[in-house]
Amino acid sequence: MIARRLAVLSAAAVIASSSCDAQRPADAERAVEVLEGANDLARRHRLAEALEHIESRVGPLDESDLRHPPHAALRERQATLLLRLSRPGEAVPLLEALRRARPGESRIDLHLARALVELDRHEEAVPIFERLPGAERSSELVSYAMALIGSGRKRDGAAVLAGALARDPWLEEGYLHFGRALVALGEPAAAEPFLRHYRAGEEFRRQEQEALQLEFGSQEAEGTNARARALARRGRIFDAMLHHNLALRKKPGLGAAYLDLARLSIFIARPDQAEQVLRTLPRNEQVLEVLGEAHEATGNIEGALASYRAALEMDAGLESIGKRVEALEATGREPDPVAELRRSAAQRMRGKPLSQCVDELLDLARGLASLDRIDDARKLVLFVARLAPEHEEATRRILELFDRPEDVFVRLWALERPDTPEARTRFDSEARRLELDPDAVRDARAGKVVRSSE
Repeated sequence: MIARRLAVLSAAAVIASSSCDAQRPADAERAVEVLEGANDLARRHRLAEALEHIESRVGPLDESDLRHPPHAALRERQATLLLRLSRPGEAVPLLEALRRARPGESRIDLHLARALVELDRHEEAVPIFERLPGAERSSELVSYAMALIGSGRKRDGAAVLAGALARDPWLEEGYLHFGRALVALGEPAAAEPFLRHYRAGEEFRRQEQEALQLEFGSQEAEGTNARARALARRGRIFDAMLHHNLALRKKPGLGAAYLDLARLSIFIARPDQAEQVLRTLPRNEQVLEVLGEAHEATGNIEGALASYRAALEMDAGLESIGKRVEALEATGREPDPVAELRRSAAQRMRGKPLSQCVDELLDLARGLASLDRIDDARKLVLFVARLAPEHEEATRRILELFDRPEDVFVRLWALERPDTPEARTRFDSEARRLELDPDAVRDARAGKVVRSSE
């Protein structure tokens, strides 16, 4: 506890000037305790409780207190909670007071600019955004874009949104705002693919909310694992595996995370690793089902049938496993082109570190695409792009497979990796198809100020 309080004090001291007045130790200690409690609640997504924790323990704002690091940190936390709870009108006076007490603190300016955007005070927000250091501006590109659009600079705002999505093409809200920006620019037909993409992500956003609910209920590991599953369904296998491993660090005995990781290992042609993990788990019908899938992936049909039948002995009502047994008994010895592709890749990859398997994975993706397994191929090339960001063949495969209009930001994201004349030319072409200045999109992606083109 003492170490944690010292850490909170250290964090608060970042926003302090070396010349601030001395403060009574009891007051500082009290502020640290309140901040610590609020941070703990916020970490578990209990935002309203975190805000109430602060507001029930502090009196009216006294700006002289803001010279002291613990009180300034506490009031900043109060303001950010108000923002996250969609109460920007109450956050602005706090942030303006903090700004007067601590001029030049870019973090406070960033919070204030966000609050002003939410209050539709766009013309006030734009100069604040544009005075921020690039790192802070990069963290709120969507809000910066909304400020530009709201102040009449619609084309510039669209360029900033494009930069934000080129930086992170999985930024869900960005597609909605970009589509709306195109509509505002009089381009409703061009907007439709992006609005459709946003609507198609409704299931993913619902799963994200379910993950938040688990974390709200103090089931942090389960929430992280639920988020990993949502990422996998969205095609982000690399990020899903990172989240499954994070869930296991939070709760080493979380069996569901092991099963999910095993299935993803099978997907990336590592069934032998999946089998190793599964054999360490207690035998139950779920473990046996995934073990059967791993056996299938290695071509061990007899082993797969044995695992599935053992699962059915535990629970005869497992309809999906029963159907799989029937299918294997009927056709299991006939060549399955997809299974053969995966087995071939697994054999070539066996014993090699994953980082040295890029060519094999790309060959597998190419084969899957040739068999019209486009979604699987897309997932696999995205995995390779995260595994080996500078690999030019991975970029080429992304450009081929992500060929729909709404995939443009995945293409722009991929084109930033290889620093070649060909990649820069293609980036420029993609941006111009959106009727945007390529340099403006690049500048926005890098967190730079977009100079007015209007």
